[in-house]
Amino acid sequence: MKARKLVLAAALVALMLNNPKAQNGSVKFYGPLSRFVTPSSGGPNSTILFCFDNPADSGIIGTIYDMRGSKVAQMSGNQPAAGTGCPQGGFLPQYVSWNGRGLSGSIVASGVYIYQIAVESQIYSGTVVVVR
Repeated sequence: MKARKLVLAAALVALMLNNPKAQNGSVKFYGPLSRFVTPSSGGPNSTILFCFDNPADSGIIGTIYDMRGSKVAQMSGNQPAAGTGCPQGGFLPQYVSWNGRGLSGSIVASGVYIYQIAVESQIYSGTVVVVR
């Protein structure tokens, strides 16, 4: 059973690394503004922003996974992105964010994490790094 989970997690990571962004439909995903987060630093890298142009104002749900495929954090929101540094494409710029904290609210361990963001019928994925 452990070997099967490891193979599935490795396949998921390989898929996400080979297709860091999927572009289709009316939503344009710009990706994270930074691929590094330093939780509780209070600096510019204390939160990662994932930016979109979202003309239909569709609901956005983001999830963070560890390299084993376990859910670490949930992101959601349709916040206006004005003043965040997100590209302004002329539609409805929005973002979701992650502050390097897990579901329990505590800071996660340093390492590589997988993000997966669902909006409309699209899934966007890639990796980010937590540095402590």
